Amino acid sequence: MSPIKALTMKDYENQITALKKENFNLKLRIYFMEERMQQKCDDSTEDIFKTNIELKVELESMKRELAEKQELLVSASKALESLAGRESGEPQRVREQAQREMGALRDVFNKRITELEQQLKITVKNQEALIQQQNSGDSQTEPQSTKQFSELIVEKDQELKTLSVTLEEKETELDTEKKNTLKRDKTIQGLTQVLREKEKEIEELCQEIEDRDDALAKAREAAHKAQLQKYQGVEEHQSLLMEKQTELAQLQGEHHTKVLEAQKLQRALDRKEQELADMQQSKDQLEMELEDMQQQKKKGDKALNVK
Repeated sequence: MSPIKALTMKDYENQITALKKENFNLKLRIYFMEERMQQKCDDSTEDIFKTNIELKVELESMKRELAEKQELLVSASKALESLAGRESGEPQRVREQAQREMGALRDVFNKRITELEQQLKITVKNQEALIQQQNSGDSQTEPQSTKQFSELIVEKDQELKTLSVTLEEKETELDTEKKNTLKRDKTIQGLTQVLREKEKEIEELCQEIEDRDDALAKAREAAHKAQLQKYQGVEEHQSLLMEKQTELAQLQGEHHTKVLEAQKLQRALDRKEQELADMQQSKDQLEMELEDMQQQKKKGDKALNVK
């Protein structure tokens, strides 16, 4: 998958504003067309216009729902950007995956908005065609055209319902995968922090062991010198020697204890590293599944567009 260039919040808001302006112009056009049609059409086409108005109301309802989803998407984008700024130390691959997911979500909503715009334009085009038929005065083709237009409205209404259900399902799947990804990221971050703390403890312990080794070496050297030196009194010599040997034994015991602690911390670190590796493997697998789901969603969207 090629990297997706992330839009800024200002660009995205400008795009939404442009779409709203175009929608407003289309609605004004429909309003004036309906006013003309009400002046020229008889009772036989009144039901058709009522159905057409209901279709446009449903379109506007879906567009408002998409606008709400768009606001949620903008909030999620800001949250992810903030999270990426606070956690710049995470692997580059995780940040790129987050950008791809946000780009995919933007594509989904932009595509849905475009589809609804096309549906609205088709409705306007059909109304213009019906006006031309009414103005032509061809009473023989009017019943057939009215029936075809009614069938077209029913067909478009069904397509809109199908698109709405599909959109809700895809949004639910994407939200679930997004939440799971955030949970896994938090777990990995926690394990990474624990590993860093353990590594720091091991470094401190190794430094302490090194200091103990230095002290032990000095004690051994002092004991050796004490054995070689001649003291004026035998009792004084024995007392000093025993004192140094006691100190040497104590330092050896402390050194042994620190070595055991270091080994214990090393084993704990190995377990945490294995746990982190397992979590990373699980995250990679879920990311692949998410990418497959997005590919399937794109295929489904293409199939809907073909219809």
